[in-house]
Amino acid sequence: VVVAATADRAAGVVTALVAALSYNFFHTEPYRSLRINDGGDILTVCLLIVIGLVVSEISARARTALKASTRHGDAERALERSAELLAGGASVTEMWDAIRHDLIRLMRVADCRFENASGPPGSITELPLVSRSGTLDARRRIWVDSGFQLTESGAAIPVCFAGVVLGQIVLIPRAGSGSVKDERRLAVALADQFAIALAVARH
Repeated sequence: VVVAATADRAAGVVTALVAALSYNFFHTEPYRSLRINDGGDILTVCLLIVIGLVVSEISARARTALKASTRHGDAERALERSAELLAGGASVTEMWDAIRHDLIRLMRVADCRFENASGPPGSITELPLVSRSGTLDARRRIWVDSGFQLTESGAAIPVCFAGVVLGQIVLIPRAGSGSVKDERRLAVALADQFAIALAVARH
């Protein structure tokens, strides 16, 4: 129960099976055999397995809920920071530094960069896009522990203001890290705030 409650699901399952088999082997007749002669012992072995599996599942769900709650809190603070900077008249550079930091941390990517649409030809890289709903425009999707992993070439978030494309934010993936839809929607919201900062600076 302790291992199931503190370790991951796989460790809990393995420990439950080992506990049940050990009890069967050492404490049921015939001893030092996996055979069981008594119905009560059969019930005990089954209960050892079931209790371990149930506690493992409950603990795994609790850890998932805690992780999701922490991520939501981090997302709210990131939006608050960028909104405060925007309302305070921060420069485009200050806005980008803050948003880039939050995107790398919250999206768990290796890096990100802004590609300006008003730059020279070829400034915009063609990449799978992250839509406003948070879906990833990619044919092949790989699920890792933390969500869907970005494509090897990365993904882009369009930066638009009043229907005009100002550029895009390119997310460079980190091996073994992924993101869920809510996190990608957060990234789009941060891109929107950066778009406002760009539009204000240009006018």
